[in-house]
Amino acid sequence: MRPALPRDPTRGTVPPEFERRDMAYMTQGALRAQGGLLSRFSDLRTTLAEKMARRAVYRRTLNELYSLSDRDLADLGIHRSQVRSIAWQAAQDA
Repeated sequence: MRPALPRDPTRGTVPPEFERRDMAYMTQGALRAQGGLLSRFSDLRTTLAEKMARRAVYRRTLNELYSLSDRDLADLGIHRSQVRSIAWQAAQDA
């Protein structure tokens, strides 16, 4: 805990030189706290962007494979029940 600031007996307030020092101290502490919060938001934004990109790959692959006929899938060696797992794997590899 910080020590109490001296009071000016004539005015009943804290002298201005102590107020300025105290404000600078609080501002530096607030900036440090915001830096941690800003980095967390930046990390969150990066994570969400990566997940959205993977989801886009999944949806695109899924749509392309579902648009193929059973015969086309058989030519590729894929059964229709494997489409979702192939799309998921494509998204994980992206």
